[in-house]
Parts: sequence; structure tokens; C-alpha cells
Amino acid sequence: MTVDTVCLFTTIRAPLADTLAFVNYHLNTGIDHIYMFFDDPDDPAVDVLSLEKRVTCIRCDNGYWANLAGNLPKSGLSINVKQEINSQVAIKKSRENCYTWICHLDSDELIYAVGGFKKAIAALKPDVQVAKFPVLEVIPEKLSVQMAYQELHFFKHAPLTRPKNNSLYHLSPNENFFFYLRNTLYWTRIIRAFLLGCNQVFKDYIKGHLTGKSIVRTNAPIVSFGPHFPKPAEHECLQMNLLPKVKLLHYDSPDYDHWKTKWYIRYMNMQNGVIPVHFSVHRKKQFEQFIKVYKQGNEEDLITLFKTTLFISASDRTILQKTGLVSEIHLPDYLFASASDNNRSESAHS
Repeated sequence: MTVDTVCLFTTIRAPLADTLAFVNYHLNTGIDHIYMFFDDPDDPAVDVLSLEKRVTCIRCDNGYWANLAGNLPKSGLSINVKQEINSQVAIKKSRENCYTWICHLDSDELIYAVGGFKKAIAALKPDVQVAKFPVLEVIPEKLSVQMAYQELHFFKHAPLTRPKNNSLYHLSPNENFFFYLRNTLYWTRIIRAFLLGCNQVFKDYIKGHLTGKSIVRTNAPIVSFGPHFPKPAEHECLQMNLLPKVKLLHYDSPDYDHWKTKWYIRYMNMQNGVIPVHFSVHRKKQFEQFIKVYKQGNEEDLITLFKTTLFISASDRTILQKTGLVSEIHLPDYLFASASDNNRSESAHS
């Protein structure tokens, strides 16, 4: 029996510790290869990861963008455009190296599957070309954390969504029935939580994206990736399954510094003429609130905005857990250690 192999790719600009944790976690949970596109070509992680054979590091310097983006200046490319260009490179490399599946993630996202990621995708039927997994969004609990992946344990469930364009992605009748059943259950839980006294559920409950991410067979007729789904070739329609056993853990705003930095970068990009695309209505609202308070120049007001927007009281969290809208997840430390660290640990205990 042929064992499926999985590669993922990401366009990344993150602190070294966060980058290494992202890489180690996915290698330790069964990902076979990671293509890392470094938005900062001088990122120190490139040298640190240079000896890891399961990682390909690509420096996205001006020469790289000039070759791939028709000589557009790097400053004129939004992150979404960069990601799509990088996806074309990653798809080409994944096919050259004969991987079975490819997945696009952001650096603040982890794939999570209780029974194992490989086991979950192995259960998919051969005609399934794309599988989509839903979002669990982290709940920040304090102003500052050192390692969000290991310090934060509570996650909000986002509703299960499906692509809006039926001409590009096809769900079977069974998958459509499953989608409506799950969504009915989800909104029943939302109403129950509200009746129990939790008003949070009707105040932009999920702050980041609702859509989740997807994994696609490399032999499927795709040309690139958007933020959440692969883009099929012209006149092609991809057979899709929903894969609720696999979750996307989204560390959207794990603490104040991450939250502020994220919005500040977007604000400065707009000042430099880089207009964000794929901005949802609720995301745009958050951005406008940040800009309004940021321009006033009072740090305490920014901290207050962060806390009132993202913190959840203990009593509300209890209700959300009771109604199945929040889960508690503890990721073991060894998943974030490098292979060499894990080998040393095993030797010490043998």
C-alpha cells in the first residue's frame, strides 16, 4: 500500500523562536517537507534550518521577486500577491519531488488532528482532490506570552464553511448534507450560549478568518493557491470534502505585541500604497478601530482596545466550553523540539 506524503509551504516573517516552533511542530506531527519562503531574505532562521533536509528555505529578495513578479518592486506587492506567487513555486517543487498532497499555511497556524493528520487524509476517497479543515481560534489570556503555542490552551470554534463558488469546487450530496447538519448544530450552540448569558457569541465571535485552510492532491489540476483554497486551472472543478477531524489552530492575536504588530504592519503598508486584499467586513472593522486608537497616540487606550476586543471572562469561557464552542487543547512540549533535541532526550532516557 502506498503511503501518502504531505508537504506544506508558508510565506513567513516571524521571530526566530516562532519560526522554529512552527517548523518543528509540523515535522514532528508527520509533515514530510516544508517549503519556507522568507519575506525577510536576511531572516536568521534560514541559517538555522539549513541542515534540516526536510526543509527548503527560499530567500525572497528583490532578485527573487524580479524573476517571478515581472519586475514589480517588492514594496508594491501585498502579502496575498506574494503568497500566490510563492504557491506556484511550491506546487512546482512538490510535483517534482512526487509528494502526494500540498497544503498552504500561515506562520500563525498549526494543523491539529487527535488521531493523526496522515491517518485522517488516508481515509479520504481516491476521487477527493481537496479537503478543507475548519478553524479553532486561540483565546488570548494575558498581555504577554513567550511561546503562544505552549502557553495558550483555549480555542473558539468557528463555523464550518464551504467555498462560495460552486463552479470551482464540488461537494457531494453527502458532504452538503453533512455541512448543513454541522452548521445547524453550531448555531444551536450559539443560541444556547447566548441564552445562558454569554453575549460574546454575537459580537464578531471569531476575530480572524472563518474559512480555514485546505490540502490538495498535487496531481489535481491546480495552478496556485489563494489564502484558503487552491485555484483550479481554467474550466476545471475540484472534488472537495470537508475534513472536521483535522483542525486549523489559528493563533491570530495571542498577545498584545502580536496583535499590535500585525495591525501596525498593515497600517504602514497602506501608508506606502500597498492595499490589502481579501479583507472581510469584520476584519476591516477591526482594522479601522485600531487605526483610530493608534492615531491618538495613547498606548493605554490601545491595550484597552486589545483586551475588550479579545479577552473572554472566566464565566463566559465556562459557558462556551459547556456548549461546545470552546475546546481546551494542550500541545506537548516535545512537538516543538527539533529532531536533534528529541534524539538527545531519548538517548538520555535509554
